[in-house]
Formats: sequence, C-alpha cells, structure tokens
Amino acid sequence: MQILIAEDNLVAAHVLQFNLDRAGFEVHVVGDGCQALQVALDITFDMVITDYQMPGMDGAELCRNLRTHPNYVDTPIVVCSAKGYEIDTE
Repeated sequence: MQILIAEDNLVAAHVLQFNLDRAGFEVHVVGDGCQALQVALDITFDMVITDYQMPGMDGAELCRNLRTHPNYVDTPIVVCSAKGYEIDTE
C-alpha cells in the first residue's frame, strides 16, 4: 500500500513516515500541497495524509483537486493539523 504524506513540518512528516514505514507501508513525503498534487498525478496512491495549513496549496484545496481526478474519487484522505481547535470547517 502506497501512502502520500503532504506536510510542511519536517518533524511531523518524519514521525508519520517512521510509523507508517514500520507498519509496512510504502511512504512518499512532500512538503506542500502543490508538490503533493504533482506527485499524485504521476503515482497513484492508496491513501493521502495531508496537513491542513500549508504554503501554496492548503490541505482543503489539495483534497478538492484530488477528488476531480478519477484515481482519487474514492481514495481515503486524512487531514491532520498541529493547530488546536482553530480550524472551523468540515
């Protein structure tokens, strides 16, 4: 199973990657939403984990863009954030 992580915080990205690698997943890490979209169009991932707040393209915009592509209509997307309860959206 291939997982794409889009996270601009290197520490958070490495923690996620380390744990998913240990669980046997193939993990690809990028630093922002624009890179994530480019990579996701070249490689089809089984799951996407994205930070909500990133420079360039945030996690919500990444989700909207991915859902327009046939390979990502039903792909699980997990949105994470290190920010407490500041996000007021569904």
